[in-house]
Amino acid sequence: MAVGPSINHVDTLRGAIRSIKASLRQDQLARLDEQLTAEQKKLSQQWISAECQEKFKMFCSRGGEW
Repeated sequence: MAVGPSINHVDTLRGAIRSIKASLRQDQLARLDEQLTAEQKKLSQQWISAECQEKFKMFCSRGGEW
């Protein structure tokens, strides 16, 4: 009478999880440059906006405190 999953079954599941994690890591690394470039473009657009520049001037005029 089996009480829980067999050791072989558990080892198979662990191997499957490791394989899935490795695949996800590879996919994330493959898309990293694209994601970083998009984030850089987004941040550049925000930093040059009039609103951001005004808030930055206010921040500096207060000695770096909000």
